Amino acid sequence: MYCNDTTTWNLLKRHLGHTLACVGYGNTKAGLVNIAIEDIDTNEVILDCDRPDWADNEAEPEKTSDVWLLVIDDGKYGPSYETYATAELATKHLESLLRAVYAKESDGYSEEDIQKAVFDGGWDDGNNFLIIVRQEVATK
Repeated sequence: MYCNDTTTWNLLKRHLGHTLACVGYGNTKAGLVNIAIEDIDTNEVILDCDRPDWADNEAEPEKTSDVWLLVIDDGKYGPSYETYATAELATKHLESLLRAVYAKESDGYSEEDIQKAVFDGGWDDGNNFLIIVRQEVATK
């Protein structure tokens, strides 16, 4: 598998130098049903894959909906996640955080820097990493 996109690059970049593990999950009845690549240092799942035939046998959830996560990582304590009902709300908060904390004009950042980050849905200045991601949530 080969990826050549900014989101994947930024995701993987955060794990450079960390201890990674490829782990399997399952039980004696179903056998191995999930394989994941996990960052042992941060306890974060980087890649998660269900066994294709196992997913087909599972009951479909009645409904799925999307939420939008604003992931904020200042490089000190690990990432934090804020959940929003719409991409617009997450984007507005991203913009307000950039203006108030991460990309202040007094620190040399321009309006163009902020607008580019808002358009891209992410910010990485080498010290702070913010990104908006869609998360599908199954509800019953």
